[in-house]
Amino acid sequence: MAYDFQVNDSLHKDMVVTDRGFYARKYGENSTVNVILKDDNLGVTAADSKWIGYFNQRIQRSLTTGLSPISGYTVTHTIMTLAQITGKKLHNADYSISYSWKIRLHPGETIHKRVAYTYTEAAIYISSAHGNDAWNGNFDAPVKTFAQALQLSQNKNATIFIEDYNVADSGPMVIGSGAGTGTLTITSADITGGGTSIGFGQGTQVIQSPSGSTAALFENNQSARPVTIDDLTFQGNGSETEPLLKNSSSAGVLNLGAKLTVTGAGNGALDIKGGTVSTTATSDAESSMPVTITGNKGYLETVTPPGGGAAEQKKRGAVSLQGGSLKLAGAVNISGNTMEKPSPVAGAPNIQEPKNLYVKDGLHVDATAPLRSGSTVGFTTEKLPDPNQQIETIQITGQPGNAACFTKDEPSAGVLKWLKKMPPGRLSAWVLRRERRRWSASQSIWTAIRLPMPRPSAARTRRI
Repeated sequence: MAYDFQVNDSLHKDMVVTDRGFYARKYGENSTVNVILKDDNLGVTAADSKWIGYFNQRIQRSLTTGLSPISGYTVTHTIMTLAQITGKKLHNADYSISYSWKIRLHPGETIHKRVAYTYTEAAIYISSAHGNDAWNGNFDAPVKTFAQALQLSQNKNATIFIEDYNVADSGPMVIGSGAGTGTLTITSADITGGGTSIGFGQGTQVIQSPSGSTAALFENNQSARPVTIDDLTFQGNGSETEPLLKNSSSAGVLNLGAKLTVTGAGNGALDIKGGTVSTTATSDAESSMPVTITGNKGYLETVTPPGGGAAEQKKRGAVSLQGGSLKLAGAVNISGNTMEKPSPVAGAPNIQEPKNLYVKDGLHVDATAPLRSGSTVGFTTEKLPDPNQQIETIQITGQPGNAACFTKDEPSAGVLKWLKKMPPGRLSAWVLRRERRRWSASQSIWTAIRLPMPRPSAARTRRI
């Protein structure tokens, strides 16, 4: 196969040979195309030859492994092995690629060979150890700080790749109102500076809270750009006074993707005060790479009463849903998070009580999409219902199997309710006929009083 192509409407590009194919980027920019010839997960097989060089040489070099750069009007040729060519680069010209497979084909046989392509409008790389904010952010010329990477990503559908990260050098990940538009993904690097590819989940980078730091590691304070975080570990130092991850009241969409881990937080792992936060590790390949929030301390939040007065401390969970919405789907593990409380026995050590997911009055968790087998979510509610009350804390309409994934952190923390799928009109009418509802302005929630009458077969209520 021998062909030429453009990257973001430009023939002038940098070309890199990687261990699994080719990596092309528009010269002077961050737009990239990956040509993938070797990836078992994608069903593509390695080529037996790979070549990069000036475009008018691509046909005659289509069965050759090597380089054919141009300098002035002169094209030179260097023959190499596949091992030798990995990581080689050519810059700023109309460069092309070619590759081939050795095939033994018998009469009547058909052989299929596949090639995969990915395109990123802006692929920006950060390295605390080797980066420089004066560079362009390519994988072999990474920037140093998150702020600079964010600046380069403005108004583009961008991915920020983390090669290595030291918060003291690169700063916390703060996305503010000036972040522009376009989607933004933050993930671990997919390639080394030497051109070796890194599979998803095989080079997960750790964002470590510096010793003695009390601040958050990630804050989303804007709603113009949907943000996705995956294949990263956020590691607390145990002395934070803020949750490690924050989606503020002014925030929009935050997606928590596969292989995201939050652990070691000293005062909460994730605080949700607005926007829509979703877990998105939903594919078959991601079922073994859940969103994991474990080993954190619950959030002890200092709150000033609305009418003023002395500040109070309120106990939340490691994940605190206080505004906006939370949607759980796919593979999720929110468990093993705790908060100390005094033992009722004099002289005994403090008790570690579960503090996983905390749900504020008037809010509920949307679990109406399938959860993967093995998912575990501990939860509690701000207002614990009495035995005669039913609070729809976890909404699992259409997914009754999801109920097995939820466990209560406190014995009376809510009632799970689900209904089989019906047309919206019928479902609403049935709820209004069968339940007497009460509105309490002080509680700002709807509560339902269970009536001593049988449920129809189309609905079930389960206490857990």
